[in-house]
Amino acid sequence: MSRTNCRTTARASGSSPLSGTPSRRPSKTLRRLEFNGLVARRSYGGSPPRVEYELTALGRTLLDPIDAFGAWAFEHGDEVMAAQDSYPRGGHTRDF
Repeated sequence: MSRTNCRTTARASGSSPLSGTPSRRPSKTLRRLEFNGLVARRSYGGSPPRVEYELTALGRTLLDPIDAFGAWAFEHGDEVMAAQDSYPRGGHTRDF
């Protein structure tokens, strides 16, 4: 899904066009996004049947915050990984 057209197509074959993995998890996520008004679903007949999802105006308002989070993650990814590597494997060693 590109930022300019913000659309993806799902196939009824049981696999996701985004990753080639079974589509159960992406379908559940897409239904939740549709429920929250962030994506619009359009289904088409035919063989095989297909469904398109497109960001709504509300969904597009999230593009800049998502870009900002991605930039932050790129800038601080090494620090986050270092924190994860130094975390005690057995859980907390002290109370907060």
